[in-house]
Amino acid sequence: MRYEFLEQEQKLIDEAGRVVGTAMAGAAGRDLSDPKQAGELIKTLAGELAATGYMAAGLDDEAPLGVAAMAAMETFAAAAPQVFIPFEMSTRVFGRLVRHHGTPELRRTILPALQKGALTGAVALSEAALNVVNDPLTVNGVRGKDGVVVSGQKGFVINAGAADMLLVVGALDDGLGLFLVDRRAPGVTVTPADVMAEYAPLHIGAVSLDNCVVPADRVVGPVDGKQLINDIRLWENQVLIAVAVGQMNAALLAATAHAKAHRSGGRPVIAYQEVGFKLAEMLTQTQTAQLMAYKAAWLSAVGDREAAVMTDCAKVFCAEAAEEVAGAALRILAAGGLAPANPAAVAGRFAKLAQIAGTSTEIARMNIGGEALK
Repeated sequence: MRYEFLEQEQKLIDEAGRVVGTAMAGAAGRDLSDPKQAGELIKTLAGELAATGYMAAGLDDEAPLGVAAMAAMETFAAAAPQVFIPFEMSTRVFGRLVRHHGTPELRRTILPALQKGALTGAVALSEAALNVVNDPLTVNGVRGKDGVVVSGQKGFVINAGAADMLLVVGALDDGLGLFLVDRRAPGVTVTPADVMAEYAPLHIGAVSLDNCVVPADRVVGPVDGKQLINDIRLWENQVLIAVAVGQMNAALLAATAHAKAHRSGGRPVIAYQEVGFKLAEMLTQTQTAQLMAYKAAWLSAVGDREAAVMTDCAKVFCAEAAEEVAGAALRILAAGGLAPANPAAVAGRFAKLAQIAGTSTEIARMNIGGEALK
């Protein structure tokens, strides 16, 4: 289904897809597991996407992250999920934290640099247990004469290894604070996480802070901790929903093209009823996921009170349906689908990540149940 966007919105979606496609073609041969090369690509993309309006969504007062922005993100995610995820964790999560919770001075200095590709960021929230809702954060900031001294450990921070700046969430006074830290500052150590090689371009890492002194003008808070964590999780989930839907589309497209082109028993594979049924089910799941993603984005953009629970619903459905679509695509593509770069194989890997990153689909179910029982 092709949605009828306004001319300006469709231009944003098309231009974003064109820019990403050109940039990724030019990046062929780059080693994106290298933090420097990955960081440079993110900055180049940000600079080129700025002209399309893509970078404004969620960061400018006049550009909430709505349906058109979600569609543009979906296009980016379909083409290069290994770049899209760290890019968006920097732009849409780190950036929105600065915009919504940062001081006027931080907004003035950080957001323009982020939007034109002069700076990349990462958000350090999760700790060893990953459950930041029920377990108190152990990273702690203590005020001193030179600023705030921050110590503790963070785990599973996406883009930690490639980002210029880290926004660390930790205890401060009687609430939570945000500490803006240079990744290379004294007392900061980033250790790459032990993950599959295919996830290396995400630069997931553990962050250790050992008496790291953060200047007072780079400290925010204490703030409303519940609202802060809810905001971060919602923004992370929006990114992961776009990944899931984008990968469903990529896997469906690859399986459909193969079924039309490949012949078995003297006729195209798609002529076999079982293959046709499978493609029909994949299309149904993909279209439903896209509708849920767009509805969640629209509710969030207009500030509807059901935005959070609808985003959780979309996260559960999209992430889990993406794995089913990837599996069905793999069965149609047969041996070819096992190639590491095949869209079905890529979709399967990133569907798994979408299920556990941000709000896990199990926690999201509990959130939905709790909301429904009110």
